[in-house]
Amino acid sequence: MWVTFEQNFWTCQVNIGTAVNLFNALKLSLNKKGLNFDNCVAFMSDTTNVMKGARSGVQKLIRNECPHWYDVGCICHLADLTVKAGMESLLVDIDQLFVDVFYFFFHSSKRKQQFADHWCSLFSSEPTTILKHCTTRWLSLLCCVGSFIIQFDGLKSYFLSCDEAETVKVKKTIDTLHNPLTRPILQFLSYILPSMDRFNRVFQKSKENTTCQLYHEMGRLVRLYASNLLKTDVIKAAENNLSTLNLANGGQLEDENLGIGDNTWVLVAQLEEADTKPLFRVVRQFYVATIKKMLKKFPFSDSLLKNLEILNPESTYSHDVSSVIDLSKKFPQIGLTDSSSLDKLREEFLDLKLSPADQPPLRSTTQLTRQRRGLKQENIGGKLASLRPWMGR
Repeated sequence: MWVTFEQNFWTCQVNIGTAVNLFNALKLSLNKKGLNFDNCVAFMSDTTNVMKGARSGVQKLIRNECPHWYDVGCICHLADLTVKAGMESLLVDIDQLFVDVFYFFFHSSKRKQQFADHWCSLFSSEPTTILKHCTTRWLSLLCCVGSFIIQFDGLKSYFLSCDEAETVKVKKTIDTLHNPLTRPILQFLSYILPSMDRFNRVFQKSKENTTCQLYHEMGRLVRLYASNLLKTDVIKAAENNLSTLNLANGGQLEDENLGIGDNTWVLVAQLEEADTKPLFRVVRQFYVATIKKMLKKFPFSDSLLKNLEILNPESTYSHDVSSVIDLSKKFPQIGLTDSSSLDKLREEFLDLKLSPADQPPLRSTTQLTRQRRGLKQENIGGKLASLRPWMGR
């Protein structure tokens, strides 16, 4: 019996969130369903120390019970860390700007009304809502960037004219809004962040299997970011080994060819020449920091993730039978590690690859194989497919 925790289990209350307490709560939930850690194929959590600690974290306690389980990790958290690395390389603290502006208005109805009146006098329309940026919510940054770009001129004008313009915090906000690089950087982020947002959304889906897409999508994201910074021949030279990407200045595009988005180029044309060089330098720093973090944090060296692409019907035919065998040996829990089962699995997979393209895939192929060879009425391919649910996002 293969189950996913979120679909078939209730939430357990843990008053003190130590690794031991969390592990015991998980173990109790499994036992109440008549399961134990021998049924565990993989484990996914965020990347906090209490969950991922190599010596005493929850993952270590589970591994003591089930040595063959697979540590998936949270790819969305890792992706967010790569964005933060890029944001820290910017000359303007965009995160802090969003937070300061939101909380300036948050507790004051008077300020909100003053801003609304000021906005109406400028644009003859009602202002849009000032969004709260939460740095621990991975999808909030892009929304805040888009909203802030719309509000930028109104906010800039309001803070200059407000009664509190001489206070320390408001002065800091005014300085940031008047920095000639702030708006181009916001526009640049609105260009590059949607690809990261899309990546995050793909792997936050809870009802679709996305495991088999992970290896491909990680490489796609790195190449997309790299294509905005590096020359084509540099990216091609790395081939499938992205860790060899040469990020040095010699392999980077000229300033006029950097990927920053059309709307950003419109703003660049309005900048003084003295301001364009710092902007391009910031953009390069952002890309280098983000790509380096991706190559460091993303599990590109994990051969299992690459083999799992075989569960994607679009990629099945590009894999060799060794991928299926390696995948089966990695998970002895599914019962395909004995020589007889591996031989049958090899035959079924080769039959699948050699079947006509218009023939239905695994199930029909399996039935034909049974008829020809008299195999047991057990869908070995179905057993392998039982790996699919364990990483829904």
